[in-house]
Amino acid sequence: KISIFNYIMFLRSKTRSSRSCFVIAMVLLDRLLKLQSGIQITPNTVHKLFLCSLMIASKFNTDLNLSNEQWAAIGGIRNEEINILEIEFLFLLKFSINVKKEEYELYNKELSEKARLAPFRKTGSEYEKKPK
Repeated sequence: KISIFNYIMFLRSKTRSSRSCFVIAMVLLDRLLKLQSGIQITPNTVHKLFLCSLMIASKFNTDLNLSNEQWAAIGGIRNEEINILEIEFLFLLKFSINVKKEEYELYNKELSEKARLAPFRKTGSEYEKKPK
């Protein structure tokens, strides 16, 4: 299994999603977990939940977007699964995907602070290199 950090770096390189999409994805995922306390993030769910959150954030925030089929291929899941995940995610959020400026700024600041921590100082290309 790929770590969530490496998976996010992989998604960044393959989807070319903007930083704002990643910030919004974090807001949406956090909002989902607060609204739906029964949802648990596990090593088996974290990748799919983040992929779905990023896809929704990208659709909400970007004019030109990848198709669900492309998102599924990048995420390594079936197209039918990404479609179901998207619908379930949106219904569980009660379609509340608008992010207020203050909320965005708070999450963006937190992301910036965490990015300065030692484990996150490497660039994405350093994580994509395969060991020799």
